[in-house]
Amino acid sequence: MKVSFSHRVIHNANSALIADIDEDNENELIIATSGREVYAYKLVKVGKNKDVLCLETKRRWVLPDKPSSLSKSMDSWGRPILMIGQNSVGYYSIIDHRGNLINRELKNSFESEDSEYRKGCILEIKDFSRPTLLNAQKVQTRNLIAMVTLSGTVQLREDQKILWKQNFKEQLFCLNACDLMELEADQVVVSSWEGTTYIIDENQKTAVFHFEDQVCAFTAGRYSTAPNKQVPCLVYVTFHDEIIIVYDIYTPALQQLFPKKKQEPKT
Repeated sequence: MKVSFSHRVIHNANSALIADIDEDNENELIIATSGREVYAYKLVKVGKNKDVLCLETKRRWVLPDKPSSLSKSMDSWGRPILMIGQNSVGYYSIIDHRGNLINRELKNSFESEDSEYRKGCILEIKDFSRPTLLNAQKVQTRNLIAMVTLSGTVQLREDQKILWKQNFKEQLFCLNACDLMELEADQVVVSSWEGTTYIIDENQKTAVFHFEDQVCAFTAGRYSTAPNKQVPCLVYVTFHDEIIIVYDIYTPALQQLFPKKKQEPKT
């Protein structure tokens, strides 16, 4: 895989996400910074011949505290919302589909539970990242959840059962679940601070990609590189304040490791 696009960005990025948060049917690149700012970017073509790619800022928001995580969810009407975890314990922000910023207090969901049960839950999940559901955009037949620890353990669960656990030598962060190979099933995608990136399917087949820089934020998904065109990509934000987008992903080596299913001939 080779770098497809690079762009200088704002300072101190710490989180990234690819998602359609404004219902325009185009996925935005969302970048949060430790300076309490969140940016939404779209990729556009500029220049005389419209042949030069450039990231254009669609929206910018200022938060009450430093962001710690980004995730997309849905409101009760099924419209997209961007949920932003913050360093202040018990607080988060929501950006609705119109771009309105709403700050909320997170109630303790364990308040009415038995203290021993609460302690057990905390001990079980405290070392893991936010659980990530695989195949969330498809009809669910299995409840597959991926988790990662900073110490380098990736785990796939089905409900409460651990299907597999894989240990890596790097410190890992920014776990994603997306269909990078267009196989009609999500892969687990996770990066290290040093840029080493792992792509793992639910059967534990693993590909590794070495990005040649240190990384302060990472995400993976289907990004809109042109109107009505979304392609699988890896997005890295470096400590040199540069966004790197890699979207020529399905290389011959990965085609061999993750082959597409052959279409059955119609009878």
